[in-house]
Amino acid sequence: MTIDKKLVNDLKDIIKGKEGQAFPPVSLPETLYHYDFKRNIGKAPIEFWTQYKEFVAQMDGFNIDGFCIYGINDYPGYKNNLFHANELLTDMTGENYQLLIEDDLYCIEIGSSSLDDYMYDVRSNMWEARDKFQHDNLFISCHTLEAFLYAVSNEIRQI
Repeated sequence: MTIDKKLVNDLKDIIKGKEGQAFPPVSLPETLYHYDFKRNIGKAPIEFWTQYKEFVAQMDGFNIDGFCIYGINDYPGYKNNLFHANELLTDMTGENYQLLIEDDLYCIEIGSSSLDDYMYDVRSNMWEARDKFQHDNLFISCHTLEAFLYAVSNEIRQI
């Protein structure tokens, strides 16, 4: 499974045109395949890491006009980190379990927009955009990260 370089280059062009931030490519260490997201996720499926590795090898996330996809590293002045976001969800699970939506127990947060949370659901292996307020409303649901990024890039173009 590969992420189309043209897609990533198009995203970079959009980001430059809108004065957003695209973070440099990184190598995903294979030790992350064993990272424990806790909640009801545990270790993410290899399909998740295989696709995420392809993405961060070209761009370690981005932030543009309220749309962001997390990378695996932090950068000066910007916390753009897949692990930090998910640790916050895990901490909320322990402290205020009743406030979480059940799906949060099975979804890895990969980014967000002002209206949606971007998730990977480990039960269905789907990449999804879920309404922040009505989490059962799915606006985007894709079998691959590449298809999901195409859908998100189309939303970004419309702003």
